[in-house]
Amino acid sequence: MPGLELDPSSETLEANARDLSESQNPGNLLAIGRGIGNKLILLCAITGTDELSQDRDLVEDRDGVRIVSHTKSAEEMKAEPLARTLYFRPIAKYDDLHVASNGVQTTRIRDYMLASDPLESAVRLAAIDAHDKDLPTAITGKPDFIHTIAAAINVRQDRKPSTPFGVISNIKELESGKTSYSKWDEHDFDNLGEELGYYIPTYNNWEGQLQPHESGPAAIRFGSTSTETAESVWDLMNKDTRVAVAATEITIPGPSYHILNRRG
Repeated sequence: MPGLELDPSSETLEANARDLSESQNPGNLLAIGRGIGNKLILLCAITGTDELSQDRDLVEDRDGVRIVSHTKSAEEMKAEPLARTLYFRPIAKYDDLHVASNGVQTTRIRDYMLASDPLESAVRLAAIDAHDKDLPTAITGKPDFIHTIAAAINVRQDRKPSTPFGVISNIKELESGKTSYSKWDEHDFDNLGEELGYYIPTYNNWEGQLQPHESGPAAIRFGSTSTETAESVWDLMNKDTRVAVAATEITIPGPSYHILNRRG
């Protein structure tokens, strides 16, 4: 499995930031990385090129972050033909497990991981649930692929499997059923540089555009905190297409002890 580029040059960081700022492609973006010290950061962003896709907000709730319309009621959002591609949960959390993805499969990925499935298996299973069984039919034109991207930070003390930090890209061709799959992960938090993150976009295929997933997550500069990172990524994104950004900060826990004393 490929690894993340742990020591990118300043030229690479500048080029990746420039690519992000110049992108005209609609879709979603995930980023994962490290702030200062033992702070990990998970970020999602949504973009849009028309009134419908730009009329959206990211809102926090007890299960993570979800996308809602800025102007529509819950009933109006549900009645929207493109509801499943416009309004979904890009970040789902439980305890110290945090998962982000680019579609309706986010909560399913989290639940599979809670059941001890590794990120790789969780993405495969959730993609089948979300797309093979009830693929939205209102997508403009007939899509020829489904591109699932997901990122996870798992710092639960009893985490199973052991890999705590990973990014997945899974492309399935709908006509042939062929799957193109890549995973990037790191088994040790200490390998990640401070104030360094990795972003990977997915583009809506309504115009036949797709991010080549062979290139992998691109390294960019993060801030020291989730707030600084959200503001930094927001400033980098194309001002004509950016819609919303949300970032969360996860603290890597220190060692825990279970102590029994005779006297209580």
